[in-house]
Amino acid sequence: VCVWYIDEDQTLQAYKRAFETQIRDAFCQSSALDQNNQLRAIGNSVDKLINQRKYYEANCLLDGVAQEFIPLLNEAGVSVERFMFDISFYRMTTASHQGDPIAGEKQRKICGSILPKFAARWETLDYYMQYKIREAEHLKNCFDFQEAINILNQLENILTETVGLFQLIEELGSTGDRIRSDTLGKILGSRLLARCVLMRQDPDHLAIARNESDKAIAEFDKEHDRNRQYQYRAQIEYEAGNFVDALCWLGKSFGLSADESSPTAVINSITKSNYGVVFGAMHYARIMAGSIANGNLEWGTALHLEWVKQDVEAKIGLHENEEYPVPLIHWKIAAALAGRKKLQAAERYYERSIALLESNPQRLTLRAMALAVRLERISLDPSAKKLRRFLEKLKEYLALPLPDPMRECFAPWEPVLESATLQQPEKQKNVCSMLAKQVPIL
Repeated sequence: VCVWYIDEDQTLQAYKRAFETQIRDAFCQSSALDQNNQLRAIGNSVDKLINQRKYYEANCLLDGVAQEFIPLLNEAGVSVERFMFDISFYRMTTASHQGDPIAGEKQRKICGSILPKFAARWETLDYYMQYKIREAEHLKNCFDFQEAINILNQLENILTETVGLFQLIEELGSTGDRIRSDTLGKILGSRLLARCVLMRQDPDHLAIARNESDKAIAEFDKEHDRNRQYQYRAQIEYEAGNFVDALCWLGKSFGLSADESSPTAVINSITKSNYGVVFGAMHYARIMAGSIANGNLEWGTALHLEWVKQDVEAKIGLHENEEYPVPLIHWKIAAALAGRKKLQAAERYYERSIALLESNPQRLTLRAMALAVRLERISLDPSAKKLRRFLEKLKEYLALPLPDPMRECFAPWEPVLESATLQQPEKQKNVCSMLAKQVPIL
């Protein structure tokens, strides 16, 4: 089944009827247990593709299963309701990773319609939790950060009360007071990333995010889960302007102590790691560009020189990959180069970032980021002509079926930019920089 729907060889379609007959007969002749095992194997294959960031192949499989395979099973009388939920959940996951809130909203509605039909069993709670965490990720893609936090608050309350029941079990003794939960860690980690965006408007979110980071880290047993949380903590710190601390947390995610987390050591650890290489490079690039933009030119330059010296782009396959966060890495390299007054070199990275972010019209979240990249580039050499061209891009974007929070983010820009076209270049530069910084970067 997996090979059939992923393979794009059109000659296989000549065998479609034979394939469908074989699948139908095989499932009809299987026990309910064997059917569930087969469906679970398909889900595991999808999960593997997503973990490998092979979203195109995952979507081919998911769409084929939803459009052809599930109807085939329905005809055969196979119970597929839970499997339908799994497929929609996975498709919602790929939509979130690819910055496609339209596809994400479609799958959100499907999952939301199926979930109430599940049997009232304890096991359903995990389905509910995982779905609501994914829903919060979808809402962040739609720029609805406060609603995402509201959902995660509710999940935390439910899970905290549930885990509290273990304290009533006498046989567990003091163990009942030390019960940890990966799910609670995910809830806290997801929520603190929403706060990373909101703390731009309200600095009070910084202390809360740090506290949630500490709690999230404590919930996980597996090293790779804790390392992901260390990278989230790095993001908190560089969003707050604490770039040296951010590099230490990034180094910690690759097994380095704070004292060991020099630019050389961190870059070396990232490129030699078997896990989280691209996201590690993304965080490093954001620290590098942020340092330069915030006035720490000497240290930011040192970070960039180490990046170039160790040939990071080749080692992580930056120019052979197009999926997020690759476009963000291109953007931050451009920003670092521009901050060092290497404008001609920066232009190539700005162009590549924009091309990748705008490559799929459905990916509204990434296209929003492209608007920020365009404005930042204009700010380097502003003019009324460039602003008018940008306004056309903005109007095109606002004509799309945007989620309301996303529209609310960009709608006020038009009059501000119209006014800026009549002003001096220095004022235009300030306006472009101000607006570019308003775009949430996930």
